[in-house]
Amino acid sequence: MQGNKNYPLALVEVSGDVQIF
Repeated sequence: MQGNKNYPLALVEVSGDVQIF
């Protein structure tokens, strides 16, 4: 799990993990 601040936390919750699209 990477702490990418470029993406909203809402996206993280939906994906279950920080994924770079």
